[in-house]
Amino acid sequence: MLILALAGLRLPLPGGPINTIFLLDTSASVSPATQAAARQWIERAVEARAPDDAFAILTFGNEARIERPFGRGDLAEDEVPAGLDERTNIASALEMAASLFPPDAPKRIVLLSDGNQTAGNLMRAAEVIAAQDVQVDVVPLLAEPGVDAAVIDVAPPNALRAEESFEVRITVASTTQGEAVLRLFMNETLVSEGPVNLEYGQNTFTIQQPGLEEGFFSFRAQVVAPDDQRPQNNDAFGYSQVGPKSVVLVVENPVGDAIVLTQALEAAGIQAQNVSPAQLPTRPEELDGVSSVVLVNVPASQLSEPQMQALQDYVQSYGGGLVALGGAAAFGMGDYGGTPLEHALPVISQPPDHEELPTLALALLIDKSGSMNEGSPVSKIAMAREAAAQAVEILQSGDVIGVLAFEYSPQWVVRPAPVNNTEDAQSVVPRVSTIEAGGGTPNIHPLQ
Repeated sequence: MLILALAGLRLPLPGGPINTIFLLDTSASVSPATQAAARQWIERAVEARAPDDAFAILTFGNEARIERPFGRGDLAEDEVPAGLDERTNIASALEMAASLFPPDAPKRIVLLSDGNQTAGNLMRAAEVIAAQDVQVDVVPLLAEPGVDAAVIDVAPPNALRAEESFEVRITVASTTQGEAVLRLFMNETLVSEGPVNLEYGQNTFTIQQPGLEEGFFSFRAQVVAPDDQRPQNNDAFGYSQVGPKSVVLVVENPVGDAIVLTQALEAAGIQAQNVSPAQLPTRPEELDGVSSVVLVNVPASQLSEPQMQALQDYVQSYGGGLVALGGAAAFGMGDYGGTPLEHALPVISQPPDHEELPTLALALLIDKSGSMNEGSPVSKIAMAREAAAQAVEILQSGDVIGVLAFEYSPQWVVRPAPVNNTEDAQSVVPRVSTIEAGGGTPNIHPLQ
């Protein structure tokens, strides 16, 4: 109806002049540029109204505000201010607007909003308005594309050990390309700040942080981009719980043999506790507080069945770490096979038995009678020589090869002999290539 009036057409409602309330969404989801365009739209609508039509203006975010009470005068420039409420309560604004109409006059609400309702009961408000016979027209405020950089995820490790260095992964969504500033706060203390280059879409950045003491820590990431139209989404939070310092139990054989490993762990901020095999606990709960167990050249004979079972339960039921370092007394030589210790490790102690292939005895009988010269473009004898050469290539060490050429009488070209290596097999090929066709009709003697 209002759009028709702006176009120069008026369809008057029964009862004379129309009372119109312009209800403008000034919440944070509507950009300042869109709000400015909406204000201009209201100004044009007011100019196009009939002289007897009264109007009022309300703005709203989480709460509605009367910017101009009902009247028939002109619209002042400062009567439609901009706003930046974090929440949008369309329902509350509609109910308030409906309560402001004077009696005995046609009632109309013109709602200018992006429809991003974040609070209130819109269905209940619709019932209230319908009961009061209020006409509602909606002018959708479409978001204009513009610069918007938003932190959508801050991901430090959920659980950390004291003095354990870590990294915080930050995901930033951007509607444009360009430079921005990325900040990281820990318990609201700035710990990192620097420039970043944003690409269109999602951008992931990692910030390395030193180890912390035990306790609970909050992390806030903030991105600041030039001309950002929605600064309210520039921050996001993540959290970490820091537990006691990591302890690695080093079981060494003999004691003192793992000094280099211990020094490396301590240099990385990991506390190492060195024990002998006899000092290893026999129950998995006794390893509570130990993040990993390292066995250094420890044979199964130095561990009791309860100790090995405790290690298996510690790994498979308690989620503990287990590292076994080899040596002259470990794995296969340490008799791990079939023990709970082997079952706790991702490897087996003995290599699987390989199935041995049986040896092959190959006798090649090649007809070298005169008829073998037939064939075009390749003679039969040439094809026989090539077939023999290819057969030799499959021989393995230990196989036996013999080549017999025949016509009236047989002749050994290669007497049967074992193949000891690849060179032995290849030496057969030149001798086979010397076979030439010529002679009488072959008989059965070669097969005998």
